[in-house]
Amino acid sequence: MAVTSLVAELVEWRLADYLLRETSGYSGSIRCTVSHSEGRPIIRIDRSKHPELPEGWTDLSADGEVLSANFVKVAINVAEHPGEQGNALHALLRGWFGPSTGLPGTKDSVLLRQTSDGWEIRPDETLVGIQREVG
Repeated sequence: MAVTSLVAELVEWRLADYLLRETSGYSGSIRCTVSHSEGRPIIRIDRSKHPELPEGWTDLSADGEVLSANFVKVAINVAEHPGEQGNALHALLRGWFGPSTGLPGTKDSVLLRQTSDGWEIRPDETLVGIQREVG
């Protein structure tokens, strides 16, 4: 039984890895991994692969709301609702993926896409139905 369980876990992990490499989410999207900084979820960006990503404070549409997100060198670590103080990014990501999002052993990701109206973000649903936590 233990071997069967281990094999099933390995198959799920390999399938998840393959899907994340081979699928694009939605047209023109950029997949970004969700990581953490001091236990708080952040979005990792790779400018070497995606130089078109903005720098600095940029409006970002998420779930029909507009946030102002700070695109820094390697991450988006702060997003705020207009006119409000405080980082709304953590609550947004945890709302999509749960309280453990970005922590070691998870494989959450988001999709960024530039549209004629600006930038949009949404959860990457590539792994729906596959165990989220790996490792």
